[in-house]
Amino acid sequence: MVLSPQQMRWSGWLLFIGALLSILVLLTDFIFSAPLVLTASVSLLGGLLVVAGLPGTYLKQRNFIGILGSVGFLILWITLLVTTLGVNIEEIVIAATTAHPSAQSVPPVIVNILNLTDLLMLIGTLIYGVLTIRAHIFSASIGWLLVATVATMTLALFMGGALSSLLYIVGELLIQIGFARLGYALARWEDDDDIEPERVTSEEIITTGDLQQ
Repeated sequence: MVLSPQQMRWSGWLLFIGALLSILVLLTDFIFSAPLVLTASVSLLGGLLVVAGLPGTYLKQRNFIGILGSVGFLILWITLLVTTLGVNIEEIVIAATTAHPSAQSVPPVIVNILNLTDLLMLIGTLIYGVLTIRAHIFSASIGWLLVATVATMTLALFMGGALSSLLYIVGELLIQIGFARLGYALARWEDDDDIEPERVTSEEIITTGDLQQ
């Protein structure tokens, strides 16, 4: 799959806007209580925009992150999609159940699937974050934000009560800030910098050979 520079920039803006919406929902839930249907709807929109824009960041650095990076991105992308749909639809169902006591609650199997995807998302985030640092295409600080997300959310698993919830919110903010920075960097990418490494290497070899002759 190949995207034009303009399509790359659009992917970046989608990712950036989606991450900002997700951050807005997190801060809104933390500061004051908003209607569950409203926050779930905005979160669903933001999450889908993130899912739509994130592949552009992979395409930008796929030549530098190898097979492991591709696997990590795929795990991250799929789990993001499942979580975005599952969690927000679950919250909308919960809101409907509260309004209508006769409505059916969320099946336990759905909850188990979401718990599994959370674990897989941490694995994908860790792999993609580490290899983003090593690729040197985007700022290394973006990769560190993803790694910090994994560390924070893993720590939350061993904590209880309010501290666990706080760490989870911090982890969500870290990953969304990382996505926002990825999106902004991609959206503001200059066409002149969009050079394939193989082409640069070939030109350098040719130039060196001509000088030696």
